[in-house]
Amino acid sequence: MDKTIALYRLEAELKEAKLEAKTTEKMYQLLVSEIKEKLGHGAQLHSEPNSQESKSNEGDKKADDIVELAKEEEGIRRFKGSARARRSFRKNDGSGNKVTENVIRIRECDLLKEIDKQGVSVAHCVAMDMRMGAGIAKDLKKKCRINTKQLSKGAKVGDIVAMKYNDDYVIQLVTKEESQELPEWKDFERTIRGLPNVCLELGIKKLAMPMIGCGLDALRWSDASELINKIFQGTSIEITIAMYAEKNYGRTSIGSKKRISLQPSKPKVFVVGDSHTKGIGRILEQKGDNSKEYASWVQSGATTEMIADNINSISSHLGPKDNLVVMTGTNDIKWKSDGSCSIDLAREARRNIMSQARRTKVILLSVPLRYDKPDAINVTKIYNEQLLNAYKKEAENLDLFNIRYLEVNDFLTEEHYARDKVHLNDRGKEVLSQEIDNCVWDFNNESDLDF
Repeated sequence: MDKTIALYRLEAELKEAKLEAKTTEKMYQLLVSEIKEKLGHGAQLHSEPNSQESKSNEGDKKADDIVELAKEEEGIRRFKGSARARRSFRKNDGSGNKVTENVIRIRECDLLKEIDKQGVSVAHCVAMDMRMGAGIAKDLKKKCRINTKQLSKGAKVGDIVAMKYNDDYVIQLVTKEESQELPEWKDFERTIRGLPNVCLELGIKKLAMPMIGCGLDALRWSDASELINKIFQGTSIEITIAMYAEKNYGRTSIGSKKRISLQPSKPKVFVVGDSHTKGIGRILEQKGDNSKEYASWVQSGATTEMIADNINSISSHLGPKDNLVVMTGTNDIKWKSDGSCSIDLAREARRNIMSQARRTKVILLSVPLRYDKPDAINVTKIYNEQLLNAYKKEAENLDLFNIRYLEVNDFLTEEHYARDKVHLNDRGKEVLSQEIDNCVWDFNNESDLDF
């Protein structure tokens, strides 16, 4: 009986170690071996005292399954964001010793050389698909021979996936769904907050990273650095922020609008909007003009005010040669249960969006029609008429001439909508993307505004 109870405890320790990622691969294999050795002497897992000996084969098979799973995931550690984000990091390094404050250094260095230093791990931001097709992620994938297909299995926004590299780790921070979209700050923060715990559990003492979130993802370094400083306080982990001198992975240098690129960058087309714009950035990147860079920032269910609240920070990397494309308004028409609705033109918010034209080209899209309600088409048409008049008036009042208006309902028809008759289907997304690209081309080759 004592022997069986000991096995129960051993199995529980094994499961806890596997689930909580608090053991090394070597320790894990030792535990498995010990279980299999005990099984060989007639004791079984998942058995009561005096259980039939025939169940020993079943227990042995279970141990073999665990070993096979370990082989499949060898060198990869997965940390789920939903749990990690709620936990505060430990106040010691696991040995009971009091930890000292971390040292955060910002210096010009090559991140690809930092990872070759013994005892240094690297962290960077990725999307759920783990494409790593641009920026520092692309170079890390090539250098470290990252199997993106394997890493992306089951990955969700907020997760952290650590891959063994030599004796250290390459850590993927999953901050967004698609590579061509930009992360929302709440998702970025949720993911980064889990990083100190992951480092402590993996035994990482030195961590190098780029200006995470502030290169192709276009977040503000002042916000990101403040978060990093805050969450690593009270740990003994040494943080190095690598400013990569040889290439320009970011838009700006620290605390400055000055560009650090040694080569001229391509003009950017940046699409911002509600769920109607989901996937537009990816389609443009695949089928658009090769001489331009495409990206998007999408917030499903967003109102114009919500977009305006973020517009300054998410578009701060755009300049005179770039294009900011904004589609918003669908969620400003509030439908009630009795079929009536209320309309909000959000004039102040739209004024803020239009003011971006002082530094970059702005293309304002109308609100797509919807076909799910009897009065929805007429209401949306009236809303767009009022919207166009408001845009004209504000452009004149603000003395803005770097703006173009695109009426999307001139080319989108009911056949371009999904079954819910509210959102666009794949064909509708492709048509919208093509028309946006055409409008960008026209805008860049014409000097006059024509509402």
